[in-house]
Amino acid sequence: MKIRKGFVSNSSSSSFVCDICGNAESGYDASPRDLGMLRCQNDHTYCESHYVVDDGMMERLVARFREDGVDAVAIDEFVSEWKSSPPKTESAVTDMIEGVDSQYGDVNYEQLAETCPVCSMQNITDDCIIGYYDRHVKPKSEVVAEIRAKATNFEEMRRLCLGR
Repeated sequence: MKIRKGFVSNSSSSSFVCDICGNAESGYDASPRDLGMLRCQNDHTYCESHYVVDDGMMERLVARFREDGVDAVAIDEFVSEWKSSPPKTESAVTDMIEGVDSQYGDVNYEQLAETCPVCSMQNITDDCIIGYYDRHVKPKSEVVAEIRAKATNFEEMRRLCLGR
């Protein structure tokens, strides 16, 4: 069986899989937003419910604006607006970003990395955790040998690995 992550398309149907929880949504000629999902500029796809306005988001965005050469007055206005009326939702943050500079006009379609829960490390994906474990704790070959030594059939292997 082939497992696809992120954006998957077949003719006019579209499917999206959340990088955080694995939820899959599909629809006819649909965008991620049409299906309750968001996508960042680094191609992470995630459910809207995973979007969290955290304490460091404003600082990350300001650093990005400076890096992108946004006018200092526009940045100051953004900071002032954020502090006087902190956004609580993705749409409020998106509206504020789009108001900073015309170069951010597509942020509604493609979220900036600074607001993505994966890029900002609010959520660490399973593949990252597994990859880290594989490289720093035990090599895959040792884990496979250990599983084979402890489990004699599929059911035992499932209980050993997944706890079910």
